[in-house]
Amino acid sequence: MTTAREIISYLEHQYPEDLRASWDFIDGLIQGNLNRAVSKIILTLELRENIINNKADMIILHHPPVFGKDRKITNSFYKKIKEKDVVIYSIHSRADKLGIMNKAIAQAIFKTFEIKGILEDGTAIIELPHEIELNELLEKIKESFNLRYLNYIRKKDKVRRIAIHGGEGFQNHHIELASKYDIDTYLGGDLTHHLAENAHFHQINFIDILHVTEQEGLKLIMDQLSSRFPDIQFEYYPQNPLWEVF
Repeated sequence: MTTAREIISYLEHQYPEDLRASWDFIDGLIQGNLNRAVSKIILTLELRENIINNKADMIILHHPPVFGKDRKITNSFYKKIKEKDVVIYSIHSRADKLGIMNKAIAQAIFKTFEIKGILEDGTAIIELPHEIELNELLEKIKESFNLRYLNYIRKKDKVRRIAIHGGEGFQNHHIELASKYDIDTYLGGDLTHHLAENAHFHQINFIDILHVTEQEGLKLIMDQLSSRFPDIQFEYYPQNPLWEVF
């Protein structure tokens, strides 16, 4: 029987510790017995109500439910599950730095594209085979992620070279880095009012694809694990945006 230790050892070989961002103190084991036998694993963006009562030996998250040096609980559902006999493991900034999440977002939206580079913060720079209308891109994104609306800033009507950073990508340092690569459009998560103010200084389209879209990368991680551990049952639990739309 495969143990949690074997699963984690494989993940830490694929996503080594030296990729972890300096601010990311909780990227790895959250809780659990490493010697526990594992027969079922759930992969999901973060702890939500839809997985609280599901029986699994291990849960692999992208967003850890505790954060910072003091391991402050930032996810209320963790309080409901932390006493359960389950191994909880997070692949956070290590996956981000490799660009796994952002490449997966590109694959979810486009059939064909070329990856022009993965930047030091994990941003994926992609190029489409030919220009498309911005409105066409907006429709593709809405359809790909089942979104009813998108916030965006229009600067150009045509799109070909795109930067993707599905996490907190609208932080100014991410935008400044990506804008050096001759992009015409930037896809990111969590576009706030004041970050939108700054974005207007760039001659680039900005589209808020919502932070939850980076969960696409977990599907790629599940494929890796399924190939390596065929005796284990893997389940992917998608998460919807936390906001409802009226």
